[in-house]
Amino acid sequence: LMYLDSDQLRQGISNLLFHLKRDGKLILIEPHFSGHFFQTGFGLWTFLMKRVQKDTVDTRGRYFRSNEIEQLFKQAGGQVLFECRLPITSLFFGPLTLAGRLLPGGVVKPFCKFISLLDALLGKLKLPSIQVAYLIAKDEKG
Repeated sequence: LMYLDSDQLRQGISNLLFHLKRDGKLILIEPHFSGHFFQTGFGLWTFLMKRVQKDTVDTRGRYFRSNEIEQLFKQAGGQVLFECRLPITSLFFGPLTLAGRLLPGGVVKPFCKFISLLDALLGKLKLPSIQVAYLIAKDEKG
């Protein structure tokens, strides 16, 4: 959904709900604005890439803001049943990526498991997160 303009976005959400079975559920994972600064290294990554790479590709992807997904699905006749964030993974996104490339898996895996555990404990809170997962269904009232 992050690559669709507003008209395509509304149509895409309507199509997702149309094809969802009566008691079906949709798992949707989309980027969230609160995690933008983690993903870009607080702007440092963007700054460096503009100086190093002359030909950059702008995918025109977007970040969703708080309650935006909920409102879009509500307008289309759906409802968000559950929202889960990955705040600790977002915080350690850069170091995890670097460690995964430089260190053997046996060293990185326990650290990743610990971060997953913390995300499970803190994921229901509205903490900053690069990605947010939503569990969505058709609105039973509509």
